[in-house]
Amino acid sequence: MGAAVTLISLSACGRDGAGAGGEPVAVGCDRVAAPGGDDSGPGTEADPFGSLEALTSSLEPGQTGCLAGSEAFVADEFVIDDPGITITSVPGETAILRGRVYVQREAAGSRLNGVDIDLGGPRNFAVGVQVNAEGFELSEATITDDRDQICVSVGAVDLDFGSGNGSIIADNEILECGTPGSNFDQGIYVNGADEVLVEGNSISGAAARGLQIVGDADRNEVRGNLIYKNGQGIGLGSSHGAVPDDNVIESNVIADSDGGVNVGFNLEVDDPEPVGNVLRDNCLWVSESDTYGGIQPPPGREIPLEQTDNVVVDPQIEDGAVAGECARILYGSP
Repeated sequence: MGAAVTLISLSACGRDGAGAGGEPVAVGCDRVAAPGGDDSGPGTEADPFGSLEALTSSLEPGQTGCLAGSEAFVADEFVIDDPGITITSVPGETAILRGRVYVQREAAGSRLNGVDIDLGGPRNFAVGVQVNAEGFELSEATITDDRDQICVSVGAVDLDFGSGNGSIIADNEILECGTPGSNFDQGIYVNGADEVLVEGNSISGAAARGLQIVGDADRNEVRGNLIYKNGQGIGLGSSHGAVPDDNVIESNVIADSDGGVNVGFNLEVDDPEPVGNVLRDNCLWVSESDTYGGIQPPPGREIPLEQTDNVVVDPQIEDGAVAGECARILYGSP
């Protein structure tokens, strides 16, 4: 790298950014970018880069780049295509990317942590945040949308673009994805990807489903999420004759879906039966009159889920928090 840089102590950097007892670990920012900076400069705190792309391309695997939060970075598309790097916000600030974020397959093992994403950027795309890299982490962000699009998608039908396998989507607040009435605009869309962890997110206001798991998407884990007031809660569906198998949905609160479906299925008549999918220890709620918690079987089939220890209880959601039995499920509290 050559040039000296300013080191900044971060309060958090990804899901392993805390030490014993939850104390923050000091992490150095190897390079810095800020709106109005100079991409031809050294990328220091005093003389930052001006774009995300200049920041990411300056980093080696294992290094951290920080985005300043004085104002939003604005672009049609922000591309992350470097492996093993961390992009986060300057301590004490929250950076905002206003535009689509595209994580290419080359960015395996990288993370975008603590950077908010406003998908109402200069252009509209079918997907706001597209993750094709394996082992990518998107965490601790507020992701908002005022467009007709999926907020976050992991994986692709054409594996030449990258599988997204093993990615982590965690501890985000994902709000108002898509146009009301759309059947396609999801909060999170797992598109044929395997072993994805969707954990600790709050997903609300999606036009279609809060979370959709589609196609040959196997062994994914969905746990500890608050999924409420979406068109539907969680959907499992087929794509090109492939169905999701061996997915675990546990310890979530799934409630108040506009269509009354908290867990549903999108299967064609000749699709194979999904196997090994588990729904356990979740809090489900539609209304007093729905004693099944809004679980809808596919037409003409039994519910293709192993169901254990789920409760149908009003989570009493207020300001994004839940109470009672649902609090035990979601937070582990008594």
